Amino acid sequence: MDIKLITQLVPLFFLGAMTFFGITFFYFINSINAYYKKHAKLIKGKIIAFKEESKTYRSNRRTTRTTTICPVIEYYQDGQRKLFLGTNQSFLKNRIGKSVDVYIIDGKDDYVLQKENVYKIFSLASLAFILAPILIISTMNVDLIYKVVIPFFGILLLLPPAIGIRKKMIKNLKESGDNRSLIQVIQESFLKNKSIIDIKDYETSDEYIKSAAKFNKKVSNTHFYGIVLTTIFGCGLYYLIKHVYHTKLHSRDKVLFTNFLNDFNNYHPIIDELGKNDDVTVFCILIAFSIIITYGFIINLSGWIKSR
Repeated sequence: MDIKLITQLVPLFFLGAMTFFGITFFYFINSINAYYKKHAKLIKGKIIAFKEESKTYRSNRRTTRTTTICPVIEYYQDGQRKLFLGTNQSFLKNRIGKSVDVYIIDGKDDYVLQKENVYKIFSLASLAFILAPILIISTMNVDLIYKVVIPFFGILLLLPPAIGIRKKMIKNLKESGDNRSLIQVIQESFLKNKSIIDIKDYETSDEYIKSAAKFNKKVSNTHFYGIVLTTIFGCGLYYLIKHVYHTKLHSRDKVLFTNFLNDFNNYHPIIDELGKNDDVTVFCILIAFSIIITYGFIINLSGWIKSR
C-alpha cells in the first residue's frame, strides 16, 4: 500500500467517526421534540418577560463570555399559573405579550417545552455533521470498498470509550440506589425542563426584563450593532471582491459573469469552472459571503426601524 493511498484513507477513518457522532447527536436531539409531540398536550402560553444571562468560560487560557436572552413563558395548567424559561432560539423575533405554543404533560410539572425551541435548530445543524462527511466520502477518488469499510473502522474507534462511559454510569446508578435503566436516565435528563421558575422568585426578582419599553431598547441596540458590523464586513468584502475581479480574474472569466448578469440561465459555465479554476472559485465564495452579509444588513436595518 503506497503513501498516497494511505493519506487518502486516513480522512475516511475520521469521517466515519464524525458521521456516527452526527447520527447519535441527531437522534437524541430530535427525540426531544418527537417525545413531546407524541405524548404531550399542546396549549397556549404567553411571553411575559425575558431573562438575560451571561456566562464566562475558560479554556486554553482564554476567557469566553456568552450572553443569552430567553423568554419567560406563562401558562396555566389545571387552573394554576406556572412559569418556565423558554429557549434562546431568537429573542429578536419575540416580544412581551406574544402568544406561544407550549407542550405540557399532565402530572409532570417539569415536563414542559416551548414548541418553537432551539432543539429544532440543533437538529438541523446536526444534519450537517451527517451529510457533509457522507458527501466528502462520496467524492473522494478511492475505490468503493474503501469508502464503505474504512469509515466503519472509524466508527469502531468510538466504541471503547463509549463502552467505558456506559459501564461507569451504570456503576454510579447502582451505588446511588437508582433502579432506573441507563436509557431511562439519559432520556429523562434530556426531556425534563431544568428552567422552571418559581412565581414568588419571579415577582420579587429584578433580574428579568419585564418592561416592553426596556426590551425594545435591548432589541434596538442589538440591531444597531448588527448594522455596524455588517456595514464594516460589507465594505471589506466590497474592496476584496473588487481587487479579485480586477487583478485575479482573466478576461475570459469576466465574460462568464457578464453573461450571467445579462441572463441568469447562463450559470452552467460558472459551475463548470468551480473547483477547476481557483480564481473563479474564490470570487464565487466572496460573492456568496457578500449576499449573506447584505441579507444580514437588511434584516438588522428592518428590525432597528421597527423597534424605534
